[in-house]
Amino acid sequence: MNINFNSNIYDHIKWIPVTDFNDNKVFLTLKELFLQSHLYKDYCLDSIPEKISIQHFINFIGKAFFRKNPDYELLDNIKNTNEYSLKLRKDITVYLDNYAEHFQLTGPKFFFAQRPFYAKLTDKDSVTPIAKLIPEIESGNNGSFFTRASENPPPKKSINETIFALLQGHLLNYGGTGGGFKNEKTSFTDTVTARSISTFIKEETLSDTIFKNIYLYHLYNLKFNNSKTNEINQIPTIWECSDHGDSIFQSLKSLSGCEAFEKFGYERMYKIDWQYDDETNKPYAQYVKMAQGIEKSEEIELFYPALITSKDKKEEENIYIKAKKEKVIWRDIDSIAQKFSPLFSDFKNFLGTNFNIEILALYTDKAKIEGSIRSYFSLPLNILSPEKLITLKDCLKIIENNSIYLKILFKKAIQFSLNDDKSSIDESNSLESYWNHIGLYFTKNATLKRIADNEDDLELKKDLSKQIYFAKEKAIEKFIQNFPDKKAKFKMMGYLYKELKYDGK
Repeated sequence: MNINFNSNIYDHIKWIPVTDFNDNKVFLTLKELFLQSHLYKDYCLDSIPEKISIQHFINFIGKAFFRKNPDYELLDNIKNTNEYSLKLRKDITVYLDNYAEHFQLTGPKFFFAQRPFYAKLTDKDSVTPIAKLIPEIESGNNGSFFTRASENPPPKKSINETIFALLQGHLLNYGGTGGGFKNEKTSFTDTVTARSISTFIKEETLSDTIFKNIYLYHLYNLKFNNSKTNEINQIPTIWECSDHGDSIFQSLKSLSGCEAFEKFGYERMYKIDWQYDDETNKPYAQYVKMAQGIEKSEEIELFYPALITSKDKKEEENIYIKAKKEKVIWRDIDSIAQKFSPLFSDFKNFLGTNFNIEILALYTDKAKIEGSIRSYFSLPLNILSPEKLITLKDCLKIIENNSIYLKILFKKAIQFSLNDDKSSIDESNSLESYWNHIGLYFTKNATLKRIADNEDDLELKKDLSKQIYFAKEKAIEKFIQNFPDKKAKFKMMGYLYKELKYDGK
């Protein structure tokens, strides 16, 4: 391999795809992303895992910067948000300039997000296709779920593709590398973002998106995490360490008490088998060695506002929702809003009247990825206030209760049906009809704005009840169509319509 190749992802390799305002795709270095993001409107990434990974990575850098600069001036003291955003992004690059050489990807001295000299990896004989780090290719720990990861020979991955594979391996880890020294477990649930819903502020320019997410983290840290931060032995990020934290691997047995950005690069170890292509004059990768890193504690990421986890430790204090194939995300919008509600008063200085968010997630069955979620919401900022959240929760609870009631009603109808072949009767399509109508009403009828604008609570819920009743009627009509026997159909029709009076409260 040509060891003189410059593979620095900070200031040389253009690996981050973005879209300009003419919808042209452009690639940027990490440094250019911070300095030039005002010229672009968004990341140009169709892959949900890739977009999750890059945005968490950028936020980690922001959190590390503020830790290094605890007295950095707050936005309150600068009236011009754009001015503050530009200053912050420039200052972050000044911070990163100190560690620029540590972002070399293929060596010979530095291997970013890799540990090629660690004994646990160098002594390991087996190699794995690097595709195993990519969730959309490698869907789990069980070999029966393998897809293109088992291609022989594996496809060559460019530097751009490999850095995204590494980010996904560290953050999502559906490739089967568990955490801890004690045993060889292959759990992927202990990664920072595994089985969680990632929520990011989404603005019209990429610079605003980057700045507002980073600043949100800083506000969250100031409000909740200062005392905790002062109590723990802080771990330097891997890019701040001249050895990428190899010495920390020798001294630590647990990452208990550490924040998400501190854990990045320590929970798993990867050794990329870099090769050199004489025809293209560039490095490429096909294989990787993987091993466990430092054990992560089971603590929830309490101080990581973008992450809404499905684990349940102290439900009275934290928000837990899980991405589900059968459950659209707007049904949990109250929980998502509640996650950010403590910062309601702080948001007014830099978010305006709306809180625009992008929600990204993967939904899984055991170790198998079944699909992904990408949703956008423009929440009126007032919806984050405690009193408005109560109204929002009440409305969603009424909707959910009626769905549960309808499902029970359908099952009773099937049970008492005169039709001998009950297996042919499926209530799922009927319930889907209910949710389709209510979802359209709730998301398209400015319901969130009506709540935020102090509309009369009784009038709002009265209107909602009418829509729910109509949605249940439509669901019953669909359900009755499944009854082939006319006698059973008329009997069930009378039974079902009689029970429509339930209001869900």
